[in-house]
Amino acid sequence: MAHELLEAMVEQGHIDRKQFNRICTSFADTMHAAFKADGGPRTQHEVRRRFTIMVQAFRERRHEGWSVTRILDAMPALLRTALDGSGGVQTPERTIWVPPSR
Repeated sequence: MAHELLEAMVEQGHIDRKQFNRICTSFADTMHAAFKADGGPRTQHEVRRRFTIMVQAFRERRHEGWSVTRILDAMPALLRTALDGSGGVQTPERTIWVPPSR
């Protein structure tokens, strides 16, 4: 499922082939951290639901002109917002983004 959706995004020009593995790894890490924080069961339905939320957030941000790096850095917060039901996936209104120091 994940592979097919991301492949479609490559074909549609939303991401390039070089970014594919980075995005897959980031999505998996984000989902793992969210399940760990929640402490709930990791069912196939819940994995699919969370992945769908992340893909939707990714597509929306790319359409708004966000870089892939910026989206992936924000993805844990975007997923958490959606999971907590706090009004959907929120986007900060600022126009400047500074990557977090690593």
